[in-house]
Amino acid sequence: MQPKPISLETVKIKTLIRRIFNLFNRSAGARNITAILMNEHIVNTLTPLST
Repeated sequence: MQPKPISLETVKIKTLIRRIFNLFNRSAGARNITAILMNEHIVNTLTPLST
């Protein structure tokens, strides 16, 4: 079985999440990260990230 390819958009969003998390000294929670992404970056909130 072949691994599922990862979209470029998913990689970019995960990179942004990691940067925000590290910017807040690894103490930012999911709600804070989501708020920052929605306010400062264009993120389609209707498309969930695939894990």
